[in-house]
Amino acid sequence: MLGQEDELDRFLRAEMELNEAPGVAVAIVEQGRIRLRAWGRRRLAAQEPMTVDTPVELASVSKPLTAVAVERLARAGKLDLDRPASEWLTELRGGPLAAVTVRALLRQRTGLRRRHDRSLPCCGRPGDRDLKLAARRLARAKPTGASPPPFAYANSNYVLLAALIERVSGEPFGQFMEREVFLPLGMTRTTLDPGRALQWGLAGMHERNWGRVVLRTATEAGWLGASFVKSTARDMAAFLEAALGGRVAGLERPERLAPPYDAGWFVRREGGLLVLEHSGDTWGANAALLLAPERRIGVAVLINAGVRRAMDLARAIALWRLGGSLPPPRRPPWHVVADNWAMFFAGLSLAVLAALALLWGRIRAELRRGERRWALPESLWERGRMVLLAAMAVYLLGLAARGVILAPYGSPPSLRIGLSALALAAAAGLGTVATLSATARRPQD
Repeated sequence: MLGQEDELDRFLRAEMELNEAPGVAVAIVEQGRIRLRAWGRRRLAAQEPMTVDTPVELASVSKPLTAVAVERLARAGKLDLDRPASEWLTELRGGPLAAVTVRALLRQRTGLRRRHDRSLPCCGRPGDRDLKLAARRLARAKPTGASPPPFAYANSNYVLLAALIERVSGEPFGQFMEREVFLPLGMTRTTLDPGRALQWGLAGMHERNWGRVVLRTATEAGWLGASFVKSTARDMAAFLEAALGGRVAGLERPERLAPPYDAGWFVRREGGLLVLEHSGDTWGANAALLLAPERRIGVAVLINAGVRRAMDLARAIALWRLGGSLPPPRRPPWHVVADNWAMFFAGLSLAVLAALALLWGRIRAELRRGERRWALPESLWERGRMVLLAAMAVYLLGLAARGVILAPYGSPPSLRIGLSALALAAAAGLGTVATLSATARRPQD
């Protein structure tokens, strides 16, 4: 056993070093036995260690917990999973989502897409925790897809489930979750209350910014029902143990869950083995839960940085417990790291602006030498094109000045700056083309 602990320790320390993760906590439940470990620091530039009792943002790992609350209301006879959610959420009546059932929301088969999430109040803005407001906005959504709709992952489905829980229970969503889900499962340090989580030593959130991991200062991004739960490795172990023991509503018969997604879990088979899993990825934290119920194995990984490695680590640990070997440490693919794109956009923008500066220098020199003159195009079409290009350049300049509009909610500063630089380069390019349309070379004598 000591050798196994050393192997796990080496594996996770190598992962932390490669991906600059400040802290990691892991829970492994296997055949009724619980193993808890934590590494690193709770917060950069602080001495407090990361522990198995340090709360971490779960992000989308909140969804399986929301599903448990729905199932508990159904078992109490207060909900029917196969009835339209609009029977309780009156905002949906008469709209495109009027016939969507509670079960369709649980399985993410409603026609809602990620683009509909953008209509939800979010991220420190007024009403960002107002589930009634969220339901009213989603009532105007226009679902896409066939009938019945295929699976499509959208946070909006679980925001509607949170609104449904609040409406049916008659109490605030967070209060109901604590009373009916967290505490009955022995999750005593799991909450949706940021203040309470801070009292318990909530881990700092860290994001990659210009090539290095730093403490995040922006408001957390997410929505009730789809994210916002904060929990610890010890509490995640309690949840996994209850799930493997058939004591979690909706998971008593996991083989009945419908792939690819049901009750807050991605459902798949690997080598004939049923696997339930869900990751939580946000700018400042990363979490993953994995269950192999037929082998009575569960794994939870909590990371206090948005490094997008938690699910890969959970899968690696599960396979290791099934007799495989732990893999070498890896970075996430280049294209899934927002900061990589930020640096690419910034570099590309600098190159474009440098090339445009050289072109402008040449145009200016030609104007001063008399080799080029100002002259509006004679064609009405060419004049219209020049005005349109100039208008587009001004619009892009406005976006560049307000880079927060271009970047996703709560995104790292590097991404906002990178996208702003890209908008500035595009504006300069369009402005240059418009300027060229307004000049002409003088004919040679």
